[in-house]
Amino acid sequence: MNILTLFKILFIYLKNFIFNTHKLLLVKKIDFVFFTICYNIPNQLYNKMMNNLEARVEMLEKKLAAANITTPEPPPTKKGGKKEPKEKADKTEKDVKEKKTKTSGYILFQKANRADIVQQMTEANDGEKPSNQLVMAEIARHWRELSDQDKQPFLDQAEQIKNGNNE
Repeated sequence: MNILTLFKILFIYLKNFIFNTHKLLLVKKIDFVFFTICYNIPNQLYNKMMNNLEARVEMLEKKLAAANITTPEPPPTKKGGKKEPKEKADKTEKDVKEKKTKTSGYILFQKANRADIVQQMTEANDGEKPSNQLVMAEIARHWRELSDQDKQPFLDQAEQIKNGNNE
């Protein structure tokens, strides 16, 4: 229960007591006191607080102006409050060529053998498709088991791709 509610209750009891004793002049005075306490004082406090806030904002704006700091303008928006899409810079042929592709013999081996390994694992698991993690582990195991002679075609192909991109 806040103070304002207590004042209201006290005022009602006091007013009823005074009214029952037929002293109307005193009732009017109590009404005025109650109005002053419950309405004028909080409004005065609120106004004082707002004036202090406005003064603080004004002081901060002056400091920003003195420091030559400007607040950024909000970007323009379309109807519905959506921002306009940013324009993408056109990529030149040089930028496209500079994009390097990282191709290794292992990646080429993976692309060539993934479908076969997935099919073998699916058959071994009674038609249940294996997870990507298990497939990748199996491909890595197969790659490790390859001899250097078996790996060489994939490594040569990767080298050709790298040299082809650099020219």
